[in-house]
Amino acid sequence: MQNIVYERKQNGEDFFSLPAVTYSCFGNCPANGLVTEQPQYFVVICIFPTWQNTETMLISNGLRFIFTCSLFLAQPITFHLIRRTSATVLVISHDRTLLNQLPAICELSSQGLTYYSGNYDFYKKQKTLQQNALTQQLEEKQKALRLVRKVAREVEERKAKQNVRGEKNSIKKGIPRIMMGALKNNAENSSSRLSSIHAEKAEKLQTEMAGIKSLLSQTDKLKTDFNTSHLHTGKILITARNVNFHYPDHTASPVETPHTETAAKSLWASPLTFQLRSGDRLSLKGKNGSGKTTLLKLIMGELHPTDGVMERAGFTSVYLDQEYSLVRNERSVLQQAEAFNHRHLPEHEVKTILNRYLFPRDVWNKPCSKLSGGEKMRLSFCCLMIADNTPDMFILDEPTNNLDIESIEIITATIRDYAGTVIAISHDREFLKDTGIEREILLE
Repeated sequence: MQNIVYERKQNGEDFFSLPAVTYSCFGNCPANGLVTEQPQYFVVICIFPTWQNTETMLISNGLRFIFTCSLFLAQPITFHLIRRTSATVLVISHDRTLLNQLPAICELSSQGLTYYSGNYDFYKKQKTLQQNALTQQLEEKQKALRLVRKVAREVEERKAKQNVRGEKNSIKKGIPRIMMGALKNNAENSSSRLSSIHAEKAEKLQTEMAGIKSLLSQTDKLKTDFNTSHLHTGKILITARNVNFHYPDHTASPVETPHTETAAKSLWASPLTFQLRSGDRLSLKGKNGSGKTTLLKLIMGELHPTDGVMERAGFTSVYLDQEYSLVRNERSVLQQAEAFNHRHLPEHEVKTILNRYLFPRDVWNKPCSKLSGGEKMRLSFCCLMIADNTPDMFILDEPTNNLDIESIEIITATIRDYAGTVIAISHDREFLKDTGIEREILLE
């Protein structure tokens, strides 16, 4: 099997244009290829099968392809390939826009592999129906459990009253004490059997409820309710007039400096003029190196413009990047939570909030360095709730990059329900749409 690699150089010189990649690499190959992308460059690999020497990769007269596509620049190539190829294609991705291009979805969970004969939107509808059915089953089991416990209490109370009446009647009738003891023992044995039956019913219902709860998604278990920002909607927070920025010689930010510019040259060809008000939701758009993160730092006041004026009103903000660096890797989960306990809550309350954010006792001593992206995201929001810190503004820098789909749904629901200002850098179009972020600033 022969591999041919084409690479776009980091210095900005195009070895090929995107349309050339699409047609010359994919259109003329007997089978198509694998597309991957890194932060500063992307590589396109075209795989030519050796038909005379059939290998296990050959499936249904074609190749099996695995795509790891999460960044924006790889999407046009990937979409084109998926639409045109006749090969068998296996896509591993959290990109919901990409998954919507596919005719079927397979979900891998602790219950096994489940096949859905439709795209991602179809999968979501089916999952919603399943979750609603599970929720209804859980409510029915809870209702049945309450009824079993109620009947058990009534039986116990009725039996106790009968015992008292029976003892009084026996005394009046002059029944010998030894006979009274035998009758009492029979009644107690009968009551014990009834109690055992009700206890077994209750235990069975509790087991069934635990099984149903394990199938419910985390988004149904976890709800984050931030308080409303104390700022009135429409208050001017940022006013930028003809703003531009350049890093001093030899200290330019490696991620922000464009490949075709010198360090002393201004980041943006046209100075930026805009206004940001309380309640606004906007995204920053631009290629890698266009200065998106630099603009965030200017908005937060960590940097000052080298040209123009940026006026900032008083407001609080929380910055969440793709690494969720709000969480300190050298701490344990419990230590991280306690570090945000500025209100001096009792320890049991801190632990209750941790449990609410799906951090049970057995992970409290787990190092934060061992947490997944989704766990760090949940712990970040958990810390903000412990501190009772509802910011006036959430600043999100590629927040969904290292998250699985379930974690993406959690942060999407959290930001969607948050009543405050949001600024986001994200290539995830579904996330931007679902959180109501429509306005954008394009950096060139």
